[in-house]
Amino acid sequence: MDLLIPPGLSFWQALQRGMVEPIEAPAYLVWVRTLPCCICGRHGVDAHHIIGGGLKGTGTKTPDFLAMPLCRDEHMALHRGHVTWENAHGLQMEFAARTMLEAVYRGELVLR
Repeated sequence: MDLLIPPGLSFWQALQRGMVEPIEAPAYLVWVRTLPCCICGRHGVDAHHIIGGGLKGTGTKTPDFLAMPLCRDEHMALHRGHVTWENAHGLQMEFAARTMLEAVYRGELVLR
């Protein structure tokens, strides 16, 4: 993936302005959906992209690697109010990081 950041802008400034291509990884999302819900342990989950962390740009979505497995009930609850949900369960970023770390250990996400 080429990073074509305009001169004078940092990566984060370009990201926030929607100048950086989204990071899409469909195979990773398929794998996330095979995991149990990170809250209740049920199967048949959604791959939830974390929200509210300033990690996406205008008109873009959060990178696919910042997804976590949530059952439909928890996913809906989170979207009703992510701050309330995080106060009850913990930070989305921590769940996404744990999911990504599991992917690395299981060989689903290969580092180069």
